[in-house]
Amino acid sequence: MGQQLAIMVMVDVEAAIKEDNIGEHIYLMDNMKQFGSQNEGTKDLSSAVNGTYWPITGTQASEQVLNWLITGIASLPMTLPKEYLQFRQSLSEKESLEGVQRIKDVLTNNAKSKDDPADSDKHLSELNSVISNLGMEAGVNITDEHHVPQKFNVLDLAGQAIKSTRGMKSKVSYLPPVIIDVTGEAVDEKVIFPAQYGSPSSNTYGWYWSASVDTSRPGRYSYDLHIRLFELKNVKDKLTWEPKDFIHRAYIDVSSDPMENGFTGGADSYLPIPAN
Repeated sequence: MGQQLAIMVMVDVEAAIKEDNIGEHIYLMDNMKQFGSQNEGTKDLSSAVNGTYWPITGTQASEQVLNWLITGIASLPMTLPKEYLQFRQSLSEKESLEGVQRIKDVLTNNAKSKDDPADSDKHLSELNSVISNLGMEAGVNITDEHHVPQKFNVLDLAGQAIKSTRGMKSKVSYLPPVIIDVTGEAVDEKVIFPAQYGSPSSNTYGWYWSASVDTSRPGRYSYDLHIRLFELKNVKDKLTWEPKDFIHRAYIDVSSDPMENGFTGGADSYLPIPAN
């Protein structure tokens, strides 16, 4: 059975966008440190990939699988379900509609009782307050297989809708980064075979990248992660999440030993049968 190797990629999205440089604001770690992975928690992770090969044919004997998980620093937790943005949007709209209904009921009662029309200014102010509680919306300015082109509330780090642009830069929850491709030397040399799969994680927009490794090809290989970040821009009072693409290089170190019989320590074959 193949071993699952998890590679966690953490990005300080705000700093990377501000400096237009992901290399100094990305941190990689995996679950293979005790097997030889180097530079854990830095941008220069070299993941140890241990495998075995059949001594006669040299073909792969033990499949290893890489799984990349990416998350943003200063973003909402990746444990939230991927429907969270839709849920928060619906909740905000529901609360505002309830407020509008309350004001409507008051205005209707005032009309029936013929109260002072000057009260309408007060109710208009209340209505504006309710509308502001809808929060600011921002759409994603891209349409591809990674995103649904919808508008959502801009949220703070507590998951609450932000009502105005004041203080937004210090507490806005950036959209999580997403890996959009895996290329580079290891792919070109057919050492790893990356593919995209469905995922329930909100941080990956329903996708994640995984790759099987040909462990009969020992050596150190580089690979490139194509990472998309999102910058919140305000153009003529219209908020949008603008994509910014980066490429970051990491490494795998494939080691390989011949497949052995665990009982005899020799080549893999039938177990010796003792004579009667």
